[in-house]
Amino acid sequence: PENPQKLAEAVNSLLDDKVKAKTLSDAGYDFVKNNLTWDVVLPKFIKFYENLLK
Repeated sequence: PENPQKLAEAVNSLLDDKVKAKTLSDAGYDFVKNNLTWDVVLPKFIKFYENLLK
Protein backbone atom coordinates (compact mmCIF):
# COMPACT_ATOMS: atom_id res chain seq x y z
CA PRO A 1 0.00 0.00 0.00
CA GLU A 2 1.02 3.55 -0.61
CA ASN A 3 0.38 4.48 3.02
CA PRO A 4 0.64 1.49 5.39
CA GLN A 5 -0.14 3.65 8.42
CA LYS A 6 -3.49 4.76 7.00
CA LEU A 7 -4.32 1.18 6.03
CA ALA A 8 -3.56 0.00 9.57
CA GLU A 9 -5.73 2.78 11.00
CA ALA A 10 -8.61 1.82 8.70
CA VAL A 11 -8.35 -1.84 9.67
CA ASN A 12 -8.23 -0.95 13.37
CA SER A 13 -11.23 1.33 12.91
CA LEU A 14 -13.24 -1.57 11.48
CA LEU A 15 -12.08 -3.88 14.26
CA ASP A 16 -13.29 -1.32 16.80
CA ASP A 17 -16.61 -0.57 15.06
CA LYS A 18 -18.44 -3.83 14.39
CA VAL A 19 -21.55 -2.04 13.09
CA LYS A 20 -19.53 -0.14 10.48
CA ALA A 21 -17.68 -3.33 9.52
CA LYS A 22 -20.99 -5.19 9.08
CA THR A 23 -22.46 -2.33 7.03
CA LEU A 24 -19.45 -2.28 4.69
CA SER A 25 -19.45 -6.07 4.47
CA ASP A 26 -23.14 -6.16 3.54
CA ALA A 27 -22.68 -3.40 0.96
CA GLY A 28 -19.75 -5.25 -0.61
CA TYR A 29 -21.71 -8.49 -0.76
CA ASP A 30 -24.69 -6.75 -2.36
CA PHE A 31 -22.44 -5.06 -4.93
CA VAL A 32 -20.86 -8.36 -5.94
CA LYS A 33 -24.21 -10.13 -6.05
CA ASN A 34 -25.78 -7.39 -8.19
CA ASN A 35 -22.85 -6.65 -10.50
CA LEU A 36 -20.38 -9.51 -10.69
CA THR A 37 -22.32 -12.78 -10.82
CA TRP A 38 -22.45 -14.84 -14.02
CA ASP A 39 -26.16 -14.03 -14.37
CA VAL A 40 -25.21 -10.36 -14.68
CA VAL A 41 -21.85 -10.57 -16.43
CA LEU A 42 -22.49 -13.29 -19.01
CA PRO A 43 -25.14 -11.39 -21.02
CA LYS A 44 -22.75 -8.43 -21.23
CA PHE A 45 -19.96 -10.67 -22.52
CA ILE A 46 -22.26 -12.24 -25.09
CA LYS A 47 -23.44 -8.86 -26.32
CA PHE A 48 -19.85 -7.60 -26.49
CA TYR A 49 -18.69 -10.54 -28.60
CA GLU A 50 -21.77 -10.43 -30.82
CA ASN A 51 -20.98 -6.79 -31.56
CA LEU A 52 -17.39 -7.72 -32.43
CA LEU A 53 -18.65 -10.21 -35.00
CA LYS A 54 -20.85 -7.66 -36.78
